[in-house]
Amino acid sequence: MGKFRIRTQEAMGGVGNYRLRTAVAAASACLFIASCGGNDTRRLLPRSTSTTPSHRISSFSTEDASQDSKDAATAAYKSFFDAAAKAITSPPEQARLILREYTAGAYLDWEIRQVMTHQANHQEPWGKPIVHVTQVDLQSNKARIHDCQDASNAGLSDTKTHQLVPNTRGTTNRNLVANMTRGDDGRWRVTGLKQYPSACHVP
Repeated sequence: MGKFRIRTQEAMGGVGNYRLRTAVAAASACLFIASCGGNDTRRLLPRSTSTTPSHRISSFSTEDASQDSKDAATAAYKSFFDAAAKAITSPPEQARLILREYTAGAYLDWEIRQVMTHQANHQEPWGKPIVHVTQVDLQSNKARIHDCQDASNAGLSDTKTHQLVPNTRGTTNRNLVANMTRGDDGRWRVTGLKQYPSACHVP
């Protein structure tokens, strides 16, 4: 979610084939929910069945990838969290206009639902996650970004008291993997976000 927890959608069966998962995200939603998270990460982000993300992805090769494309995908991923934080404090119709520049497909619809849920619960972003991109796998118009995120100073607060909501504060070394797609307009957008249970480490 990112100044609140992130709610994420787990990628199933590879890039482009995602199933919506009903996880409760919080973290600046790391969002925007996806982005930031609380200590109870089991409620915030879907988990992978494997203990560590695979770095051997046959369909992704970094050898011939354009560094410019990698940089653009990384910049779009980082901007996603700020956009999510802004969206959570905006009306649903405006939130969609904001997020559609940074997310796409079913994941966009899923994030909009999370925005509406947070607003209904009178929650707002608290703090901000720190993104640490450790690897970018890229092929053509698809990219996979590995993020060892520090969400220890991000979560959700009550819109009336502005106090941190219990169990919504994130943790350090949050092991995230984002799927990105470059659209016909040349923009990179998040199309899936998944958290692995194993801790990651920033080089």
